[in-house]
Order: sequence, then structure tokens, then C-alpha cells
Amino acid sequence: MNAGLDKNELPAAVKLMTLYGPARTFNPPAGRARQASFTWPAFAEAVRNTAAFYRTHNQMPDAIWLGVDSLSPQDYLVTLAAVIEELGATGKKPEQVKVRAGRFTTDQYVAEDSTRLWDWVILPEGFQAPKIMELARLQAWTLKPALLQK
Repeated sequence: MNAGLDKNELPAAVKLMTLYGPARTFNPPAGRARQASFTWPAFAEAVRNTAAFYRTHNQMPDAIWLGVDSLSPQDYLVTLAAVIEELGATGKKPEQVKVRAGRFTTDQYVAEDSTRLWDWVILPEGFQAPKIMELARLQAWTLKPALLQK
């Protein structure tokens, strides 16, 4: 998408990258409501900045910034997909980009932290590790389906 930002067309080919998930859980700025939409120039700049972050860090950023506002990675990806779909259907960049709500679901396969989870002889009674489980949920961004190799 980054390559076609200044044109009214989608790129002929897209190179896919394997990215790691965000390093931290998204926390929206305190006291600020999420904006319902952004101008095309603001969104296009966020796409450029996010693509540069991908290339530099090989990772999804914790937040996608549009000026002083931010989007969660899942909201950004769903919004970007809607923009790509619109651009493909109409051949025109939208003047306003409506923010879509994304839902991250692979973290449901990561256990919640509890003393039962850490009931091992080598650990002290009552041991818990909420930060480790938070990290495990963030790593769920990179869960990939197993593919049969023939």
C-alpha cells in the first residue's frame, strides 16, 4: 500500500513480510476519545511511518500515530484493509478515512494468569507471572497455521 499512496491505484505486486507482534499492549491516550475519521493526507502519512517502522524493526508498532491521535494495531489494519478495498473498487483515494474497529482474537488461545498455571514443584506456592502471560498474548500476533509439506 505504501508504494501506491501518491497514485490512485493499488500496486501491481505486494511483498509480504513476516512481522512480530507489538512489544506492548495498546493503551489509548488518557482523556482522548478515538477519532471517527482522519483526512487522507494524515492517514497516508501514518501508512508511510508504519511501513518505515516495519522495515526498521520487523515488528508491528504498539500504536499507530496520526498526529496526536493513535490507533491500536488491529484498528489500523482493519481500517487499512477498508481503504485498500475502496481504492480497488473506486480507483480513488478517500478524502476522509473512516476508522474501523478491529478485533484481535488469537490471544484467546493464551491462558489467563493463575496460580494453577504455575503449579510446578520448582516454583514457590502461589507464584504468578502476569507480565509473562501478557507477553504470550502479544506473541499470539505471530501465530501461523501449520502447513502440510509434501
